[in-house]
Amino acid sequence: MKKFALLVCAVFLAFPFWACAPNKATSASLEVKLMKSDPPDGCEEIGQVRGEPAGMGPATPMESAKIDMRNEAAEMGANYVRMEAVMQNGAVEGTAYKCPE
Repeated sequence: MKKFALLVCAVFLAFPFWACAPNKATSASLEVKLMKSDPPDGCEEIGQVRGEPAGMGPATPMESAKIDMRNEAAEMGANYVRMEAVMQNGAVEGTAYKCPE
């Protein structure tokens, strides 16, 4: 029983560190352009994306949210995101596009 209690305590003590882990850019997301302007001609709309701020790393909440949004866009196959909204909590929203290279 003592071992179980120690395990539960360890999980609860470590949880804040997992929950506060900063967003990290993937290699694919580094290729995603994040702009406030419309995409160039010939781009295909893929869908809506949203980025949430996370972590206590060196990035500001908005920078962290932009990383999260780029990661999501890259997973969808996008290489361009038109950023459309910034929420009070630092989250960002936009539309992902696949543009010819």
